[in-house]
Amino acid sequence: ERIHPSQFMGPAKVIDCTDLMGKAAPGKSPLITIDKIKDWESKHGRLERGDVVVFHTGYCPAYYKAFPAGNRMVYDVVEKGTAVGWAGPAPDTAAWLADSRGIKCLAGDIPSMGPWQVIRDTHLAGLGKGMVYVEQLMNLDKLPPTGSYFIYIPVKTAGTSGGPGGAIAIIP
Repeated sequence: ERIHPSQFMGPAKVIDCTDLMGKAAPGKSPLITIDKIKDWESKHGRLERGDVVVFHTGYCPAYYKAFPAGNRMVYDVVEKGTAVGWAGPAPDTAAWLADSRGIKCLAGDIPSMGPWQVIRDTHLAGLGKGMVYVEQLMNLDKLPPTGSYFIYIPVKTAGTSGGPGGAIAIIP
């Protein structure tokens, strides 16, 4: 209830991280690094204040399934430690995006913005700098790297750190 709606919208900058899928040990997550972001910028332009950085990993589309197959999405990573987790920004990446680029919204097709082994640190790094995170998105493969506009419409809740909502992207 304290976040201005404008923080949940802006030009979508879709960073393809599908190459990271499965690139960690079981029970761990691949890290999205500052170098990955800089490489994307070298091809598509510098990220700017007001942009929404969208990480397209392919993870939720691959593993968001009915149970028992749905256990692969989080349970097999977190509780059993038998599956590779979702790619997410390393803590220093989230902090760098906030400090160096003025980014206030990170989004992705992942169950949590934090990679499993540093989940708390990534949350503290970005949320502590006023970022918001939008997670568990789908259809990011349909968005271009630049040129679309992202809008997240949260359900207004009081006294919580998160909640449900809907996301749309407008492609001109």
